Amino acid sequence: MIWSSPEGRAYQFFEENCIDCPDDIEFDLIDSYFPGDNSYGVVVNGMESLIKLQDFLLAKGLKVNFIL
Repeated sequence: MIWSSPEGRAYQFFEENCIDCPDDIEFDLIDSYFPGDNSYGVVVNGMESLIKLQDFLLAKGLKVNFIL
């Protein structure tokens, strides 16, 4: 189930709510790593993108935690 892990919940959140994310924030939505794998996740590419993403979400009133 997508909601059974923090990574899956992050995937679902970004898929539904990050339509207006700035283009300079680099992240990838992972929908399984190989056929038959049911894992989901979000990978933010680089510390600069992570900081920009956190600032963007805080500006929208969302305080988030990241797993590094």
